[in-house]
Amino acid sequence: MPRPIPLEIYRNIAHSLYVDHAKGDLVNLSCTSSAWQAEAEHFLWRDFSLHLPLGPDIVPLPLVRHRFAKYIRSLFFFLWRDDTNTFDSDEDEDESDKLSRMNKDYRLEMTGFLREIGPRIRELTILSRGNVSFATIDDILSTLSVPKMTQFNVLFDSYRDSPWLSETLPPFLKRHSIKELTLYASNTDDIIRALHEDSNVLQGLEVLRTGAEAVYFSPHLPQVRELIVQTDFRLAVPIAPLGPSWAPNLKVLYLPLGGEDRTSRLIANLDSIPLVEELYNYRFGSEMVHTCIISIIRLF
Repeated sequence: MPRPIPLEIYRNIAHSLYVDHAKGDLVNLSCTSSAWQAEAEHFLWRDFSLHLPLGPDIVPLPLVRHRFAKYIRSLFFFLWRDDTNTFDSDEDEDESDKLSRMNKDYRLEMTGFLREIGPRIRELTILSRGNVSFATIDDILSTLSVPKMTQFNVLFDSYRDSPWLSETLPPFLKRHSIKELTLYASNTDDIIRALHEDSNVLQGLEVLRTGAEAVYFSPHLPQVRELIVQTDFRLAVPIAPLGPSWAPNLKVLYLPLGGEDRTSRLIANLDSIPLVEELYNYRFGSEMVHTCIISIIRLF
C-alpha cells in the first residue's frame, strides 16, 4: 500500500503554483481531488477583490462568506464612478432605481463581510478609477478594523477627485500600525501633514511609496529602511533640502525614473539619510545615475 503524501507537500506545491504560475493552474489543481481542492483553495482565495458600485460579474458575498472568507488575507477595493444618476428615459430611470437598490443591499452584505474578515487581513488596497464620494471611502474605513494589517495601499488615478482623503485616511492610519504604505493621490502632502499631530503614527513604518511632496512633508520616520519616490514635486517646490536625520535608518532610496534634478537635490540629501547604501535614478544636472552605491561616494 503506497504511503500517503504528507500534508506539507500538498501545501508547498499549491504555494508554488500560487507564486509562479497563472491562477488557472491552481483552479485545475483544485479539480483533481478533494485533498488538492482543500490546499488550492487556501491560495485561490488569499487575494479577494470588492467592487463599488456593484458590477454584474461580482461573486455573491454570502457564498464567499460561507465558503472562502477564512482564506482571505489580501483585500482589494476597486472604486468606480457611480453612473446611476446619469439615466435619461423612464426605462433608464427604472434601471437606475434597480441598481441603487442592488448597491444598497450589497453594501449591507459588505459591512458584515468586512467585520468578519478584518481580523485576518494582512494587506489592504484601495484603488479608485474615477469620481468617488466621501461617503464611499468613509464607509469602508470606518467599518473595517484590520489589527493584523502590515501593508496599506491607496492609489487614486484622478488628481482632482480626492481632496477629502486628508479627512478620512489619517484617522484610519492612527488606528493601525503598518510596516508598508503606498500612497498616491492628489493631496498626499495634506494627508501626511495631518499625521504630524500624533507623533506615534507611522513610527513603525519600514517601506514607503509615495510622491516627492508627501516625502518632504512627512513626519520623522525612524524605522523606514526603503523609500520609493514615484513622482516629482508638482506644486510649490521647497527651497531647502530635507533636514538632518529625517530618516536615520534609510538604506535604499528610489527616485523617480526620468525625474527632475531638484527632486534629487531636495530628497537625496546625504545629511538627512546618513545610513543610505543604495540610491537609484539620482540626477546630476542632465545626467541620471540609475544605480549608485553610496558607500563609494562617501569616500570622496
